[in-house]
Amino acid sequence: MTKPDETLLILGIILFAVLVVVLVVFLVQGKNVTALLAFFILPIGMIGFSEIKDWKGPWGEIQTKGLSDYASNPNASTNVVALNQTLDQIASAQAANPNQPIPAPIHSNLVATVRMASLRTHLTPESQLALSRAQFFLGETNDAIKSVNLAVAANTNLIHAVDPRMKIFLRPSIH
Repeated sequence: MTKPDETLLILGIILFAVLVVVLVVFLVQGKNVTALLAFFILPIGMIGFSEIKDWKGPWGEIQTKGLSDYASNPNASTNVVALNQTLDQIASAQAANPNQPIPAPIHSNLVATVRMASLRTHLTPESQLALSRAQFFLGETNDAIKSVNLAVAANTNLIHAVDPRMKIFLRPSIH
């Protein structure tokens, strides 16, 4: 298990424990716990993150190993390719199932991957571009805009690799 996987495991356990305490407090106070239960998906995904390699469901099969590989070493070119392949699979599944949200296990893995990569201070332009795409998938548009502009500013040759939906967000000096 790599250091980022261990960190994610520990943070997932802590978050799960905090949610259990909050659940008990809600139950004692007689509050509705329905909304709180949805939050348990994130720590469960964090705890099992390094072990989840693929997901099969109504969306078909999504290889999620690329997410954990990218999170552990986002600057490795093979991991950038793996992340982009996973994002391509998610995009294809979304196109085929436009009315269904990203399944929770995939979503929580994608969130964890983005969080871990966002903590890195030195990403290659290619890695930064892949991160921007993942952020865009999660609806984190402002972060995606910053990431795509950083990537293209560092390597203008990447302008051709930018997701067409994100090109409108590029700074005018980069076009």
